[in-house]
Amino acid sequence: MNTYEAVVIFTEKFNDELAKKAIARYATVFRKFSPTPATVNNMGMKKLAYPIREQTEGWYIIFKFEATPDNIAELERLFRIDDDVLKFIVVKQEDDYEEEFTTIETQQDEQKPVVIDAEDVLLGLATY
Repeated sequence: MNTYEAVVIFTEKFNDELAKKAIARYATVFRKFSPTPATVNNMGMKKLAYPIREQTEGWYIIFKFEATPDNIAELERLFRIDDDVLKFIVVKQEDDYEEEFTTIETQQDEQKPVVIDAEDVLLGLATY
């Protein structure tokens, strides 16, 4: 099983009550995929970068869950047929991402930061 993250934008008619119903509806779908429960981040109403179906705002909900690639195809089908879903994206989380991130932090810690004084720049002694 792989870990996935799905960002779903629902229509602007959504409110807290409708969001809870949608979360419950998709939580039952995620339970079919995996024994581990999905985590949910209900971000609420946000302004869209561009109008989608003549709507300027959308209700953002982020799901993090475990599933197989076959399950993702079924989940995307369910998102497509849901009239309340404006946009969605499902992304596979890489297993080694945290290790790479830790490695980068370790490399940065080994380097000493260079401090440039603003006065030195004005006098032409240093550049930034």
